[in-house]
Amino acid sequence: MPGFLFDSNIWVALTFASHPFHDRAGEQVKRSSADRPICRLRATELSTCRLITTPVIHRAFGVPSFPNTEAIAFLSSLFQETGSLEILEPKGTRELWLRLANAENPSPKICMDAYLAAVSIRGGFDFVTLDGDFNRFSADGLAVVLVGQ
Repeated sequence: MPGFLFDSNIWVALTFASHPFHDRAGEQVKRSSADRPICRLRATELSTCRLITTPVIHRAFGVPSFPNTEAIAFLSSLFQETGSLEILEPKGTRELWLRLANAENPSPKICMDAYLAAVSIRGGFDFVTLDGDFNRFSADGLAVVLVGQ
């Protein structure tokens, strides 16, 4: 069932119509099918919920703030509307994640990026993101779909 694993930045783009990549993220949704579904992890759900309830994000996209209950209801609806499937971590993810996250210098962001890359690689998913930094994992087998580039 390999398909597309969406990064939280794609879910954020789909959430706000005023997001500069809203339409392009929507185009990526249209590329999914029953044979190549959109997939999501609990980790990206949490990250998305955190981001879309942040006042700075609300101001950036010109929307009024809303409580967590509305954010959760909206995301549940969005996940259903896109037909996305919640997946579990594929076998062998932890070992690959730790190898990919093994940076010489402190780098908090690389921990989550390496985890998402490891899940995508082990699960055979194309990783859909707005973040070009994920290309660093291409040599390790990550198939990156960079939206908006």
